[in-house]
Amino acid sequence: MKALLVVFLTGFLASAAYGHGSTIKTEVVEEQPRTENKTFCAKGNAEEATKQCETWLNRQLKTLGDKVLTSNCSVGDMTTDPGCLFKSQGEVTWVMKKYRSETERN
Repeated sequence: MKALLVVFLTGFLASAAYGHGSTIKTEVVEEQPRTENKTFCAKGNAEEATKQCETWLNRQLKTLGDKVLTSNCSVGDMTTDPGCLFKSQGEVTWVMKKYRSETERN
């Protein structure tokens, strides 16, 4: 909801600024890599755990788009945990950008 409000206000302010001979400049001020790790368990076989990981990874890639730096899923490994006989680990690293906007009057 906050994002929708920010987009609305940005559009509203931008149209008001353009109407008064102003220019809005946006620049990237900081880029930070972020990493998310997730473990997937399966009782049946290693392929099942790997498939779960790949499904999750595809959703992440679709959501993050060109912000993704690296992504991978490990092959399902056998574990000694009775609740998680086969384990696959997924990792996605993306860049988070912080922006600054300025309005210049002409």
